[in-house]
Amino acid sequence: MNNFTSILVFAFCSFAALHSLNSQNQTFQPESNITQTQLEWETQIRDILFSKNENNQAADRNDSPFRLRATRRDVWQNAWIGSDSIANMYDNQGNITQSTTIRFDGTVWNKSRRQLSQFNFNNNRTEAIWQDWDGFVWINDYRITDEFDSENKLIQTISYDWDGASWINRFRDIYEYDGNNNKTLTTRQDWDVTVWKTTRRTIYEYNSEGQNTLALYQVFNAGTWNNDFRFSNQYTGKNLTLELSQSWINNTWVNGRRWIREYDQYDNLTSTHTQQWNASSWENWYLLQFQYNEHNNRTSYTSSYWDNLSWVVDGQFLYEYDENHNLTSYFEQGWNGTTFFNQSRTLYYYDSFVSTGESALVSFDMQVSPNPSNGTFFLSTPESDRQACQIFLYDQLGRQCLQQTCSALSQEPIDGSHLPQGVYILHILTADGKQAVKQVMISK
Repeated sequence: MNNFTSILVFAFCSFAALHSLNSQNQTFQPESNITQTQLEWETQIRDILFSKNENNQAADRNDSPFRLRATRRDVWQNAWIGSDSIANMYDNQGNITQSTTIRFDGTVWNKSRRQLSQFNFNNNRTEAIWQDWDGFVWINDYRITDEFDSENKLIQTISYDWDGASWINRFRDIYEYDGNNNKTLTTRQDWDVTVWKTTRRTIYEYNSEGQNTLALYQVFNAGTWNNDFRFSNQYTGKNLTLELSQSWINNTWVNGRRWIREYDQYDNLTSTHTQQWNASSWENWYLLQFQYNEHNNRTSYTSSYWDNLSWVVDGQFLYEYDENHNLTSYFEQGWNGTTFFNQSRTLYYYDSFVSTGESALVSFDMQVSPNPSNGTFFLSTPESDRQACQIFLYDQLGRQCLQQTCSALSQEPIDGSHLPQGVYILHILTADGKQAVKQVMISK
């Protein structure tokens, strides 16, 4: 998700809803010539380190004047039941500085995990810490630090584990680039008690258009680099049309899996056909087929697996949008052989802000009293900020509980007496684009 031009926004962001390859009890065994190491790294290399082009993939909208306020993920259990949500807070440059996961236990929503991030003046993330909630306090779990050069290129990432008292080195990745700022080498070093020990690396190659054509994964053993596996890419124009994975076995490259991609006249990805190598030929494995509306927004895709005779549908995924092309819902559905059935959904909520200027929104001081209260609050601001405004009140699930307008913020009353007790987020947006966010508590 791109950065938003907003400050301290209270929002919920869903976990990416991923389809299951065995939603109909169809279990796929990886081909024997793909190593366990390759399986562990495949997602990272294909989805993060490759310059893949998932054109017009459905995504939440975040460009001005719309901003994602909240998402919530539910699962279907004869009714929609809350599953999990993530609450984010942003700095004045739109960087996410805190991301807190809450999960529903069937009765109440409980804190579970959070990520705290810091950024430098170039908006590069320099540190991220993950913490788990033990019921009373946040406990450190994992940490990474990022280092950038003068051209804002990431040159080193260090990962740490928490031993209960201090951060302990785990591993680090060192990055190198060519003159076109394409990443050419990632070297992994593991911490060996007192020193960094080089263990593996990934080498990247590009074509004349700057498109990634190769990612070669090697391991370091007995002082030499040994091939392990590689991914090769082919393009038609700007579109990635073929990906091929191969493992290094007995001093030769052996095919593993390939992904064949097709696009429509608008460069929308219409299908991804996955095949596995069976030692002598390619066999069908999995098929994704995508559809779009007249605005090139993805509206659905269907997943199917190959049962050795034909393609068998095992699920579909539906997207809905509002009149502004904001993604408003994402539904994951399984297939029982006769009809589709609900599995999960993610709902997206947006605020629309219209600023008089082109710069990022500016915060201002706001006083709330009493806090806690029985539901009735009074807002006041410095005289210089007393102007027309919009007032929003959200609960901990990101749902809007109250909205009102005011002509000036001078002892403005907010009546939330009808709401149940709990913690709420009060968000004020003024006519000239300034805003303030406060946490308030209703106690009865």
